[in-house]
Formats: sequence, C-alpha cells, structure tokens
Amino acid sequence: MTQKDNAASADLWKALSSASTADEIAGPWLDIQAGWIPGFQRGAVMLRSSRSGEFLMLARRPADDDDSGERMQGVADRAVAENKGVVQRHVLDDGSETGHLGLAYPLNLEGKIVGVVVVEVTDQGDDALRNILRQIQWGKVWLEHKLLSEQLGHASLSQGNSQLVLEAFAALMDADDSHSGIQAATMLLAHRMGCDRISVGFPEKGYVKVDAISHAFRMGARQDLVRGLGDAMDEAADQGLAILVHSGDKAGPGPVTEAHRRHLGNGETGYLLSIPVFSADALVGCMAFEWPEGDAPDDEQRKLAEGLANLLLPVLAERRASEDSVRAIALRRMKGWVRSFAEKGYMDRKLGWSAVVFAIFLGLVVTGEFRVTADARLEGSVQRSIVAAIDGYVLSQHARPGDVVSEGQVLARLDNKDLILERLRWTAQKKQFEAEAAEALALHNRAGANVARAQMTQADAQIALINEQLKRTVLQAPFAGIVVSGDLSQSVGAAVRRGDLLFEVAPLKAFRVVLFVDESDIGHITPGQRGVLVTPARPDDALSFEITRITPLSEARDGKNLFRVEASTAAGQDWIQPGLEGVAKVSVGRRRSVWIWTHRFTNWLRLTLWTWWP
Repeated sequence: MTQKDNAASADLWKALSSASTADEIAGPWLDIQAGWIPGFQRGAVMLRSSRSGEFLMLARRPADDDDSGERMQGVADRAVAENKGVVQRHVLDDGSETGHLGLAYPLNLEGKIVGVVVVEVTDQGDDALRNILRQIQWGKVWLEHKLLSEQLGHASLSQGNSQLVLEAFAALMDADDSHSGIQAATMLLAHRMGCDRISVGFPEKGYVKVDAISHAFRMGARQDLVRGLGDAMDEAADQGLAILVHSGDKAGPGPVTEAHRRHLGNGETGYLLSIPVFSADALVGCMAFEWPEGDAPDDEQRKLAEGLANLLLPVLAERRASEDSVRAIALRRMKGWVRSFAEKGYMDRKLGWSAVVFAIFLGLVVTGEFRVTADARLEGSVQRSIVAAIDGYVLSQHARPGDVVSEGQVLARLDNKDLILERLRWTAQKKQFEAEAAEALALHNRAGANVARAQMTQADAQIALINEQLKRTVLQAPFAGIVVSGDLSQSVGAAVRRGDLLFEVAPLKAFRVVLFVDESDIGHITPGQRGVLVTPARPDDALSFEITRITPLSEARDGKNLFRVEASTAAGQDWIQPGLEGVAKVSVGRRRSVWIWTHRFTNWLRLTLWTWWP
C-alpha cells in the first residue's frame, strides 16, 4: 500500500471510528471494503426499518449507481431468506453472463437479522472468490459489532487512534492463519500502546483459553504465565466486567481480583487490564493488557483498550472459527442449540428439538409389529393349460379370459373337415379290405385272406386315431373354473400348431398368493408366517394368507433380486380372481421401533463398510 493509499485509508478509518450513527458508519465501511476487495464494482448496506420492517438503503457505492438496484436487491433478498452468505452469478435477460458476481451477507444483532451487506465483484476464479468471501465475512462481523456498540453506547475510539486500529486490522488480514494474525496484531498493539504484553483468549469447555500472547511465540514454555492469564480472564468473564488491577492492590470491596493479583505477584508487570466481550449474552473472547510498573494506564488508554477489544475480538473469533475442523464446528453449533434451550424465546427451535428427542425416545423404548412388504399376485392353486392337439385352424371360439366355465364346457373348436375326409377314406379302404378277405376265403387262399384281415386291422386303427383327433378339435374345460388366459376372438381361421397354448383355466374357489420378496428381507420370511394382501381393485378388503413355500431361486425384476414365495389363502371372497396384483405385508414379529425405521439403512451401511474395508 502506498503512502497516498495509507493516508486515504486512515481518513476513511477516522470517519468510521468517529461515526455515531448507522448512516455515518455504513458509508466509510463500504469505502474501506472497496479498497480491500479486488475487482470491487459496487456495494450497498441495507438496514431493516424498525417501523415498516422493510430493508432500506443506508449507503451505496458508487453513490449515484441506480442501474443495478434491482439486481442487488435480488441477491439481498436471497441472503435474508436463507439467513446465510450467498453468491449469485448475474445473467442478462438474453441469458448471457455479465462476468460479475453478487455476494451478500445478512447482518445479525443479538440473533436477529437487522440488515444485509451486498457487494458486486468481477469473476476472478474460485481462489479469489474464497478470499473475497472471507474478507466480507470478517468485515461484516466488525460492522455488526460497530452497530451494536453504537446501539448500546459502548466505548468508541477517538480519531487520534484510528490509524492504530487500521494497522491492527491490516496485520490480522495479511496473516495466513488466525493464530499468526492474532500474534501480529497483538505485537503491533503492544508496541504502539506501551504494553509489556497483550493477550487474547477465547472460551473453550467453560473456561477462557489463552490463544496468543504478544512476544511469546512458544507458549508451551511459559505454562505458569498462560495459566495465570487464563485465570485472570476467567475472573473478568465470570463477573462480566473490565477489571484493572495494580500489583500493589489489596483485596477490598468491589469486583473479585484474586486471580489478577496472583498473576501480578510474579513481578513481571505492574498493571493488568482484562476486558471480556459479550454478544447476545455469550462470551466472544477476552483481551488482557499489561503495563510495566510506574506506567499506569490513563483514561484514554483504558478507553482505547476497551474500544479495541470490542472491535477486534468479534473479528478474531470469526476468523478463528472459520478455520475450525468439521468436528469443532459441529460441537460449537450443538452447544449453541443446547444453550438456546436455556434462553428465553426460540420457541420453534425448542418445540422442534423436543419433538425429535421424544421421537428418538419412543423409538428406543416402544416396540411395534415388523412387517415385510412385497409385491404379490393371486394365482389359481391349480392352473390347467389347454393346447392344440393337432395342426389345424381355429373354427370358432366360445370363451374369453374372465369367463366362468363349467366342467366340459366348450371353449373353442378347431376345423375338422380334413379329419372327416380322412376318416371317410379309411372307412372306404376298410370295406375294400373286407371284400378282398371274403374273396380270398372263397378261393381257399388263406395267405391272401390273412393279408386282407391285417389291412382291415390297420384301417380300424387309423379310423380310431382320427376319431380321437376329432374329439380333440373340441377344446373343453377340464373342470369348473375361470378362464385365465386365451383370447381367440381375433384368431378365428388362423393356423395353430400342435402344442400351441390356447387357454389357461384355474379353479374358481382355490387360490394361492405369490409374493416377490426382496433379497434383503428374505431372511425374515419362514413358512407358517401370516400376512395380508391388498389389491388396487379392492383397497378396503384385505385378503389373509399363510406362507407355505419359499422358492430357493431368485429372479431379477426391475433391477432388484427377488425370491418367489408362495402362500395359501382361504376362499370365501367372491371378488377374488386369479391375476389380481397388489401389495402384501407379512407379519414377522415385534421389534423396537427404531430398528424398524433404520434396519434397511444400517444393513446397507454394514454391507458397504464390509465391501470397502481392507
């Protein structure tokens, strides 16, 4: 940054630090962001009106930019609706991209959305976008606490110290990680404020843990120092007060200062000022300032220290939290949820989590009937096939699928003209053989008579065969039942070959249920179990059945491996017909409700882990 840029930034920071209203805060803050964010095109800060509830434009840069208002408003509305930072690529009406990205973050004060920050930048790739998002996120945290300080009347910084704050923020932002940034910022502040040390701590497991100490790069070597500072920060945080103690002070009325005096007893410093910072009644962090003996901090230095703590700690905590592991983030959010139960409000969250906990409790305690679900089909207990006995043609058709037939009822006839002519031919030949046999006997020709009688026998056999074939041209129902398949109404006159399936007939009162059970559930099925079948034709009527047989072979259907399971059912319902399909449920036994809800997922997870486990 050049000397000219430094001067301009210092002027902006002076204006921001000396601002006393939200209107005066937003403009300089946007100017600072414009200088720090690469590719900055435009930006806006909107605050919710306390009267109408609408978001009003507080400041925008450039100040005379009116063309992008609708576009930036859309990004802002999305960030408010989702209550999180969003990124949106700007697209023109014709579908072409502008090369610009809209970024927005909601502003939260004490758990409520009070405004939104919108920035438009040029698209510079994912790496640059991550850095820009981090910069806006840190900046908006500072803006939130600056607004909160203005709202609550916290100590603010004088114009004379604006450059110091700017340099501290620059040191924090330029560091590669949060710890290095905190170390650099505290060293700078300690040097410029004449402090021996400045320490920063954050809450962890109910205590304040010292995260960084200026001029102490290896805190492990000074465990006594770290422990003493941590106890002093805990003491200030527990009382919710900024505490200033001199090494010569004795215990007296007022705040408890035991830990502060114990830390100062080592003689390294003369004065210790501990400043805790809270947000929505939750501890954000604590800063400790230490001055040498004989260099007591005056009111201006105390005011500067309090202002620095209120401005820097939220940003430091935000950057530190953004670098946490997934486990740490999850634990922190869980603690926030638990803490919200003890606070007033959050009724929707409390009701929601209470319902979840209650459901889990019921799942672990309450048992229910576990039932295996499978697709099923009704079939006749015996299904007789009627096939063509000879090669021929369909002469007529007398039954169609769904017809109820009696035993011996004609279903169809095959053309028998050729067979009748064949029988006439053999009948004529038989008479001829009879005449030849009589003539041979008259001439005492025994050999000729024997031949003729043999030919007569052959003719009788052929006639008997043709008579049997003529009988089979009439297709009859083998028993009383229902025609399941076979529609020859469109095939009269068509040729059929011997063995072609023409009809299937099933008994009318004897049925079986065929279930197609998924391989993941077949282990729960055993003969003797009972269940019910519901069909789309009669969803109000459930058909009971009992498992009788499990086929030990599977078949692939619809991408699943299914086993065929047969079950018997009692007749009695007039509406039952073979071929009906539906959904069957087999009662297996009682199980814990949570097991019923999760067993499919846990089985899949076990198989997956077994597959990938070395």
